[in-house]
Amino acid sequence: MFLPNTLPAQVGQRQIRRTQPVTKLLESCNIKLSSVASDVFDLSGRLMLDALKRGQATPEEMAELAKGRMRSKLPLLKLALDGRMEAPHRHPSAAI
Repeated sequence: MFLPNTLPAQVGQRQIRRTQPVTKLLESCNIKLSSVASDVFDLSGRLMLDALKRGQATPEEMAELAKGRMRSKLPLLKLALDGRMEAPHRHPSAAI
């Protein structure tokens, strides 16, 4: 099966379009999850994003949601998740 050379570039561009708005929203809330997690949309990242949307978890509780190799980064995750996400950021039309 022939795959054109542009395919990897297109996949990369789609990934950036998907992650960039979420990363910008998190950073506007002083949440630096992308500086600790290589993929904000892996299992651990999605669990933490869901907890952020609900707004009921502390940074420590969200860090405990980490799975696999990310568990070794708990102290960094606690610091990275220590931001302030207000109700307007959690609105359904927000990027998360």
